Amino acid sequence: MTMTLHVPGASPAEIARGLAAAYAVLARVGVTPLQAAEALFKRDGWAALGYPDGGQPSPIEFAAADAFDVAEEAAILACCAGWASVPDDANLRVLPDEAS
Repeated sequence: MTMTLHVPGASPAEIARGLAAAYAVLARVGVTPLQAAEALFKRDGWAALGYPDGGQPSPIEFAAADAFDVAEEAAILACCAGWASVPDDANLRVLPDEAS
């Protein structure tokens, strides 16, 4: 599992600073990036279906999804510190590791 930060125009040092902020948020909450991303997928998928009965995330999953949201915001803010504006398409992603 790899966390990536996409911020157009950011330098490698700025991206690294942003990723460090994201990892720190998730570590404070006690969830891995994969747990947070899976919970986000479940929460957002449930919402996209119109919040049907059954299948909703557990309270722990809601907390993990919220942690991903906070980690993404922290990553983008840390990466773009001192910038006049933040690109609209900036985002944090969790990608599976490539098979060796």
